[in-house]
Amino acid sequence: MKINWRFLCVNHSDTFNDWWDTDKFDWNDSKYLAIYCPQHFNKWWDKDKYNWKRNSCYLASHCKKHFDKWFDPDRFNWNHSNYLAIGCSDIFDKWFDPDKYDWAYSNHHFIKNCSKYIVKWYSDYPYKEELELTPVQIAKLRVAGLI
Repeated sequence: MKINWRFLCVNHSDTFNDWWDTDKFDWNDSKYLAIYCPQHFNKWWDKDKYNWKRNSCYLASHCKKHFDKWFDPDRFNWNHSNYLAIGCSDIFDKWFDPDKYDWAYSNHHFIKNCSKYIVKWYSDYPYKEELELTPVQIAKLRVAGLI
């Protein structure tokens, strides 16, 4: 009989210890752990089993509290980098890498959520001509010698 991991994560996270089994868990469903069981992160987290390719975004959006435990720039699926901009903008310096960030896909979220760090990313930003800078941002860039 196949175990419905989604059902358990969604409806029984309060009894997590009663049903959790790292060896039986279908790690293709690892997003459900991140979404519904982040409070049990230390019990289920396994960087080698987690489905990074499909589910990196759920770590960024639901497990920020454990960022230092899960973030690995070589494993993180940078196609999901917009989720870092959305969910982890206040720890920008821990994850931002201009060479890995998916500028084309994540442009809007990045500008919206990381604008206060403009001095740190402006020189790497590939779409400068499309930016609508505020007077405050212009002043910051001038002080930093970037414009």
